[in-house]
Amino acid sequence: MTRRSWPLAVIALSALALSLWVFPVQAEEGPAFSLKPVRYDPARPETQSYFVYDAWPGQVIHDEVLVRNTGSAPGTVRLYAVDATTGQTSGTVFLLEGDPRTDVGAWITPDEHQITLAPGEERVVGFTITVPEHVRPGHHVGGLVAQDVEIKRGVEGGTVRIDLQTRTAIAVQVNVPGPVVEAVSINGVTAEIQHGQQWLRLGLRNDGTVMVRPHGTLAPAPVVAPVVASRAPRRIRPLIPEGPLSSGEPANGQGADRT
Repeated sequence: MTRRSWPLAVIALSALALSLWVFPVQAEEGPAFSLKPVRYDPARPETQSYFVYDAWPGQVIHDEVLVRNTGSAPGTVRLYAVDATTGQTSGTVFLLEGDPRTDVGAWITPDEHQITLAPGEERVVGFTITVPEHVRPGHHVGGLVAQDVEIKRGVEGGTVRIDLQTRTAIAVQVNVPGPVVEAVSINGVTAEIQHGQQWLRLGLRNDGTVMVRPHGTLAPAPVVAPVVASRAPRRIRPLIPEGPLSSGEPANGQGADRT
């Protein structure tokens, strides 16, 4: 575990990682919605795509998001906030509306909860972030979500019908100053067969206070016959603090790096 006392720094995400933070939804027909910050900090290029704040415990932040209907028909969208977590293969994913909110998703209150937009129309919607008085230092991540109220019905006939409801999410990252702790733990290893190949699945967890990009070498010890002599270093996309991850690694060492 590494402990540092200097102020938090914002992690600059690669283009690949950034693609996991913002989810514009495009549709062939009907409404489609996008979210974008109204203002950005030129010193932080990432704030053109999502929100990043340095905030003290108890601080109240007011900001605005631009909601746009990029589709071909009028549509109504609901606005709400959610927490974020680490995806099953690393990177950031947003929880569902009905999931409990214990972090940034509980701190955000939109000024409007439902709006209707014509094709090409856009609207600026304000929102408030209230950082709790008692909150751990480090990175906190959630998201603002615009969800189409219309459920697109699947094609009738056959034995399966898929109904689709689209949502667009934009990340909200709040950095609370304080000691920086970087700590990743392995909480389990399981073996499985995928496509005729043996894989080892590692359970990882970010026990620190900031997002980290774990890297290391996997080298299972031989029991009867050698399985793997060595492995090239592995890199994984950022893990959110307090977020679990199940990462699969091929036992023959031929998998591609996750960067």
